[in-house]
Amino acid sequence: MCIKLYKKKEDIAVWQKLSDNSYYKKLDTPDIYPAKCDDGTEPDSAWYTPLRPCVVATNPNYKKVALKSILKWPQRLLSALERVSDVRGGSDGAFKHGNSK
Repeated sequence: MCIKLYKKKEDIAVWQKLSDNSYYKKLDTPDIYPAKCDDGTEPDSAWYTPLRPCVVATNPNYKKVALKSILKWPQRLLSALERVSDVRGGSDGAFKHGNSK
């Protein structure tokens, strides 16, 4: 899996994303489980979204998606992720403009 079990206590588990993207390359193998989600899956949906037995793969055009590429807290509050352009009207400039208010 592209995540590992970090800590488990009773019925609560915390999972940690791996520090690199090497796992996503394996998702195209037909015998791997969980499989890669289809392209229609919204990767950022969170609320009232049923869990699916699949993994949303990262966009291959983005190179800075691994945890080691993301700024540490709290610096990342002021920095747009590379995939901000996936959001309608989103851009690094729009993100910075929104932060300046």
